[in-house]
Amino acid sequence: MTNKNAASPDGNLIEHRIEIAFLKNGTEAGRTVVQDGGYFSFQNGDDYFKITVHKVKRSSTEWQLVVYNKGKNMNSILKIGELHGQAGAIWNVKELVPLFDEFKFISVSETPVK
Repeated sequence: MTNKNAASPDGNLIEHRIEIAFLKNGTEAGRTVVQDGGYFSFQNGDDYFKITVHKVKRSSTEWQLVVYNKGKNMNSILKIGELHGQAGAIWNVKELVPLFDEFKFISVSETPVK
């Protein structure tokens, strides 16, 4: 997997992370922080959901989340949407990840890589 870290103006690499909240019935049920190129996952009975997180382009503020269901639908790859770098973006994921109603994009952070 390609690491899409971008260089800062001083030439150092920057690691990008996105914070996502999981909502159920309008209430926050949890949060995670994921590095560009990373993933988070949930299990629900026989279904195992893996959600990968990618910056679309090195210089872009767009993010892409892709849901994989490794349970009943072993070959299913479902794209749930793209973030555009604005805190507060919300996806309805009830049909994709039935444990939650929505994923909410909280923030993006940039940390210099040492």
